[in-house]
Amino acid sequence: MIFNPLHIRLSRWAAQNIIAARLLFAFTEFLRISIAFYLGKALIPTLSIQEYLVVCIALVSLSYVLINQKTKRSNFKKYFQNGFVIMSCSWLLFFSTGSFFSNQESNSTTFSVLANDVQTTQKSGLLAETLEKNKIDIKTKKKEKKKMSFSTKRKILYGLLFLLSLPLTFLGLVYACGLGCSGYVFWPWVLYILSFGALAAGLFFLVKLFSKKKPRKYRDLSKREKWKAWKPFFVSWLIVLAVIGVFLLFAT
Repeated sequence: MIFNPLHIRLSRWAAQNIIAARLLFAFTEFLRISIAFYLGKALIPTLSIQEYLVVCIALVSLSYVLINQKTKRSNFKKYFQNGFVIMSCSWLLFFSTGSFFSNQESNSTTFSVLANDVQTTQKSGLLAETLEKNKIDIKTKKKEKKKMSFSTKRKILYGLLFLLSLPLTFLGLVYACGLGCSGYVFWPWVLYILSFGALAAGLFFLVKLFSKKKPRKYRDLSKREKWKAWKPFFVSWLIVLAVIGVFLLFAT
Protein backbone atom coordinates (compact mmCIF):
# COMPACT_ATOMS: atom_id res chain seq x y z
CA MET A 1 0.00 0.00 0.00
CA ILE A 2 1.42 3.40 -1.06
CA PHE A 3 1.87 5.92 1.73
CA ASN A 4 -0.06 9.12 1.10
CA PRO A 5 0.15 11.92 3.70
CA LEU A 6 -3.02 13.49 2.28
CA HIS A 7 -5.06 10.54 3.58
CA ILE A 8 -3.73 11.12 7.09
CA ARG A 9 -4.53 14.84 6.93
CA LEU A 10 -8.08 14.15 5.75
CA SER A 11 -8.57 11.53 8.46
CA ARG A 12 -7.36 13.91 11.16
CA TRP A 13 -9.52 16.74 9.86
CA ALA A 14 -12.61 14.46 9.73
CA ALA A 15 -11.93 13.22 13.28
CA GLN A 16 -11.67 16.78 14.57
CA ASN A 17 -14.64 18.14 12.56
CA ILE A 18 -17.21 15.35 12.60
CA ILE A 19 -20.28 17.44 11.71
CA ALA A 20 -18.51 19.28 8.89
CA ALA A 21 -17.15 15.98 7.54
CA ARG A 22 -20.63 14.44 7.53
CA LEU A 23 -22.10 17.47 5.78
CA LEU A 24 -19.32 17.39 3.19
CA PHE A 25 -19.90 13.68 2.62
CA ALA A 26 -23.66 14.20 2.25
CA PHE A 27 -23.08 17.05 -0.22
CA THR A 28 -20.66 15.03 -2.36
CA GLU A 29 -23.06 12.06 -2.37
CA PHE A 30 -25.95 14.32 -3.40
CA LEU A 31 -23.79 15.82 -6.15
CA ARG A 32 -22.72 12.37 -7.39
CA ILE A 33 -26.29 11.08 -7.46
CA SER A 34 -27.57 14.26 -9.17
CA ILE A 35 -24.94 13.95 -11.90
CA ALA A 36 -25.90 10.31 -12.48
CA PHE A 37 -29.61 11.22 -12.58
CA TYR A 38 -29.22 14.05 -15.11
CA LEU A 39 -26.78 12.08 -17.28
CA GLY A 40 -29.29 9.24 -17.49
CA LYS A 41 -32.04 11.75 -18.26
CA ALA A 42 -30.02 13.32 -21.08
CA LEU A 43 -28.27 10.33 -22.65
CA ILE A 44 -30.82 7.47 -22.51
CA PRO A 45 -34.35 8.96 -22.42
CA THR A 46 -36.15 5.77 -23.59
CA LEU A 47 -36.07 3.36 -20.63
CA SER A 48 -39.42 1.60 -20.09
CA ILE A 49 -40.78 0.43 -16.76
CA GLN A 50 -39.93 -3.22 -17.48
CA GLU A 51 -36.35 -2.39 -18.47
CA TYR A 52 -35.96 -0.12 -15.43
CA LEU A 53 -37.07 -2.83 -13.00
CA VAL A 54 -34.82 -5.40 -14.69
CA VAL A 55 -31.87 -3.02 -14.24
CA CYS A 56 -32.78 -2.47 -10.56
CA ILE A 57 -33.05 -6.21 -9.91
CA ALA A 58 -29.77 -6.89 -11.71
CA LEU A 59 -27.87 -4.16 -9.83
CA VAL A 60 -29.21 -5.17 -6.42
CA SER A 61 -28.39 -8.83 -7.11
CA LEU A 62 -24.92 -7.98 -8.41
CA SER A 63 -24.08 -5.80 -5.41
CA TYR A 64 -25.35 -8.50 -3.02
CA VAL A 65 -23.21 -11.18 -4.68
CA LEU A 66 -20.08 -9.03 -4.80
CA ILE A 67 -20.38 -7.80 -1.21
CA ASN A 68 -20.98 -11.30 0.19
CA GLN A 69 -18.27 -12.90 -1.93
CA LYS A 70 -15.63 -14.65 0.17
CA THR A 71 -12.12 -13.37 -0.49
CA LYS A 72 -8.71 -13.70 1.13
CA ARG A 73 -8.26 -9.94 1.30
CA SER A 74 -7.79 -8.09 4.56
CA ASN A 75 -10.70 -6.35 6.24
CA PHE A 76 -9.33 -2.97 5.17
CA LYS A 77 -9.23 -3.91 1.46
CA LYS A 78 -12.59 -5.65 1.72
CA TYR A 79 -14.06 -2.45 3.18
CA PHE A 80 -12.88 -0.41 0.18
CA GLN A 81 -14.07 -3.10 -2.24
CA ASN A 82 -17.57 -3.02 -0.73
CA GLY A 83 -17.58 0.76 -0.82
CA PHE A 84 -16.63 0.76 -4.50
CA VAL A 85 -19.35 -1.78 -5.32
CA ILE A 86 -22.02 0.22 -3.47
CA MET A 87 -20.96 3.51 -5.08
CA SER A 88 -20.87 2.02 -8.59
CA CYS A 89 -24.21 0.22 -8.31
CA SER A 90 -25.95 3.23 -6.74
CA TRP A 91 -24.55 5.48 -9.50
CA LEU A 92 -25.89 3.13 -12.20
CA LEU A 93 -29.20 2.86 -10.36
CA PHE A 94 -29.75 6.63 -10.32
CA PHE A 95 -28.52 6.82 -13.93
CA SER A 96 -31.30 4.38 -14.88
CA THR A 97 -33.80 6.29 -12.71
CA GLY A 98 -33.06 9.50 -14.60
CA SER A 99 -33.58 7.70 -17.90
CA PHE A 100 -36.90 6.25 -16.71
CA PHE A 101 -38.30 9.58 -15.47
CA SER A 102 -37.18 11.27 -18.68
CA ASN A 103 -39.26 8.76 -20.63
CA GLN A 104 -42.30 9.49 -18.43
CA GLU A 105 -41.90 13.25 -18.92
CA SER A 106 -41.62 12.86 -22.69
CA ASN A 107 -44.89 10.90 -22.75
CA SER A 108 -46.73 13.56 -20.72
CA THR A 109 -45.23 16.35 -22.89
CA THR A 110 -46.44 14.65 -26.06
CA PHE A 111 -49.96 14.41 -24.65
CA SER A 112 -50.00 18.08 -23.57
CA VAL A 113 -48.84 19.18 -27.04
CA LEU A 114 -51.68 17.20 -28.62
CA ALA A 115 -54.20 18.72 -26.22
CA ASN A 116 -52.94 22.25 -26.95
CA ASP A 117 -53.20 21.64 -30.68
CA VAL A 118 -56.81 20.55 -30.26
CA GLN A 119 -57.63 23.61 -28.15
CA THR A 120 -56.05 25.87 -30.78
CA THR A 121 -58.13 24.20 -33.46
CA GLN A 122 -61.28 24.82 -31.41
CA LYS A 123 -60.57 28.56 -31.29
CA SER A 124 -59.97 28.83 -35.04
CA GLY A 125 -63.70 29.00 -35.93
CA LEU A 126 -64.30 25.54 -37.39
CA LEU A 127 -67.67 23.85 -37.57
CA ALA A 128 -69.46 22.74 -34.40
CA GLU A 129 -69.26 19.15 -35.53
CA THR A 130 -65.47 19.33 -35.72
CA LEU A 131 -65.31 20.96 -32.29
CA GLU A 132 -67.45 18.21 -30.81
CA LYS A 133 -65.23 15.58 -32.39
CA ASN A 134 -62.14 17.24 -30.94
CA LYS A 135 -63.72 17.25 -27.46
CA ILE A 136 -64.37 13.54 -27.76
CA ASP A 137 -60.75 12.98 -28.83
CA ILE A 138 -59.50 14.91 -25.79
CA LYS A 139 -61.65 12.87 -23.42
CA THR A 140 -60.49 9.65 -25.06
CA LYS A 141 -56.83 10.62 -24.76
CA LYS A 142 -57.31 11.61 -21.11
CA LYS A 143 -58.87 8.24 -20.39
CA GLU A 144 -56.00 6.48 -22.18
CA LYS A 145 -53.50 8.51 -20.15
CA LYS A 146 -55.23 7.53 -16.89
CA LYS A 147 -55.20 3.88 -17.93
CA MET A 148 -51.52 4.14 -18.86
CA SER A 149 -50.61 5.72 -15.51
CA PHE A 150 -52.59 3.04 -13.66
CA SER A 151 -50.82 0.31 -15.64
CA THR A 152 -47.41 1.85 -14.91
CA LYS A 153 -48.11 2.15 -11.17
CA ARG A 154 -49.38 -1.43 -11.07
CA LYS A 155 -46.23 -2.73 -12.80
CA ILE A 156 -44.03 -0.79 -10.36
CA LEU A 157 -45.96 -2.42 -7.53
CA TYR A 158 -45.43 -5.86 -9.07
CA GLY A 159 -41.69 -5.23 -9.31
CA LEU A 160 -41.46 -4.07 -5.69
CA LEU A 161 -43.44 -7.08 -4.48
CA PHE A 162 -41.10 -9.39 -6.38
CA LEU A 163 -38.08 -7.74 -4.75
CA LEU A 164 -39.76 -8.00 -1.35
CA SER A 165 -40.40 -11.72 -1.81
CA LEU A 166 -36.67 -12.51 -2.10
CA PRO A 167 -35.57 -11.37 1.40
CA LEU A 168 -38.80 -12.73 2.90
CA THR A 169 -38.05 -16.17 1.45
CA PHE A 170 -34.45 -16.03 2.64
CA LEU A 171 -35.35 -14.90 6.17
CA GLY A 172 -38.14 -17.47 6.44
CA LEU A 173 -35.80 -20.31 5.50
CA VAL A 174 -33.15 -19.07 7.93
CA TYR A 175 -35.63 -18.90 10.83
CA ALA A 176 -37.06 -22.29 9.90
CA CYS A 177 -33.59 -23.84 10.01
CA GLY A 178 -32.95 -22.15 13.37
CA LEU A 179 -36.17 -23.51 14.85
CA GLY A 180 -35.42 -26.97 13.48
CA CYS A 181 -31.97 -26.95 15.05
CA SER A 182 -33.53 -25.83 18.37
CA GLY A 183 -35.64 -28.97 18.54
CA TYR A 184 -38.99 -27.71 17.24
CA VAL A 185 -40.92 -29.93 14.82
CA PHE A 186 -44.19 -28.21 13.84
CA TRP A 187 -43.19 -24.54 13.42
CA PRO A 188 -40.22 -25.14 11.10
CA TRP A 189 -42.52 -26.86 8.61
CA VAL A 190 -44.99 -23.97 8.82
CA LEU A 191 -42.20 -21.50 8.11
CA TYR A 192 -40.90 -23.63 5.24
CA ILE A 193 -44.34 -23.67 3.61
CA LEU A 194 -44.82 -19.91 4.10
CA SER A 195 -41.31 -19.16 2.80
CA PHE A 196 -41.88 -21.11 -0.39
CA GLY A 197 -45.25 -19.36 -0.62
CA ALA A 198 -43.39 -16.03 -0.61
CA LEU A 199 -41.13 -17.36 -3.37
CA ALA A 200 -44.15 -18.48 -5.40
CA ALA A 201 -45.75 -15.05 -4.89
CA GLY A 202 -42.57 -13.38 -6.14
CA LEU A 203 -42.59 -15.51 -9.28
CA PHE A 204 -46.30 -14.78 -9.71
CA PHE A 205 -45.73 -11.01 -9.57
CA LEU A 206 -42.70 -11.28 -11.85
CA VAL A 207 -44.83 -12.99 -14.52
CA LYS A 208 -47.52 -10.31 -14.15
CA LEU A 209 -44.84 -7.63 -14.46
CA PHE A 210 -43.89 -8.76 -17.97
CA SER A 211 -47.44 -9.65 -19.00
CA LYS A 212 -48.73 -7.58 -21.92
CA LYS A 213 -52.31 -7.91 -20.70
CA LYS A 214 -53.63 -4.61 -19.32
CA PRO A 215 -54.34 -4.89 -15.57
CA ARG A 216 -57.82 -4.17 -14.26
CA LYS A 217 -58.72 -2.70 -10.89
CA TYR A 218 -59.25 -5.42 -8.33
CA ARG A 219 -62.55 -3.98 -7.07
CA ASP A 220 -63.99 -4.13 -10.60
CA LEU A 221 -63.49 -7.89 -10.83
CA SER A 222 -66.17 -10.43 -10.00
CA LYS A 223 -65.57 -13.22 -7.47
CA ARG A 224 -64.90 -15.68 -10.26
CA GLU A 225 -62.44 -13.31 -11.96
CA LYS A 226 -60.66 -12.67 -8.64
CA TRP A 227 -60.21 -16.40 -8.10
CA LYS A 228 -59.03 -16.78 -11.70
CA ALA A 229 -56.48 -13.99 -11.15
CA TRP A 230 -55.04 -15.63 -8.00
CA LYS A 231 -55.26 -19.22 -9.23
CA PRO A 232 -51.77 -19.17 -10.88
CA PHE A 233 -50.25 -18.12 -7.54
CA PHE A 234 -51.71 -21.08 -5.64
CA VAL A 235 -50.81 -23.45 -8.48
CA SER A 236 -47.20 -22.20 -8.52
CA TRP A 237 -47.08 -22.51 -4.71
CA LEU A 238 -48.18 -26.15 -4.90
CA ILE A 239 -45.69 -26.83 -7.70
CA VAL A 240 -42.81 -25.35 -5.67
CA LEU A 241 -43.80 -27.43 -2.62
CA ALA A 242 -44.12 -30.56 -4.76
CA VAL A 243 -40.69 -30.05 -6.36
CA ILE A 244 -39.06 -29.47 -2.96
CA GLY A 245 -40.86 -32.50 -1.52
CA VAL A 246 -39.71 -34.77 -4.36
CA PHE A 247 -36.17 -33.45 -4.00
CA LEU A 248 -36.13 -34.14 -0.25
CA LEU A 249 -37.64 -37.58 -0.82
CA PHE A 250 -34.91 -38.63 -3.23
CA ALA A 251 -32.19 -36.86 -1.22
CA THR A 252 -32.98 -38.85 1.91
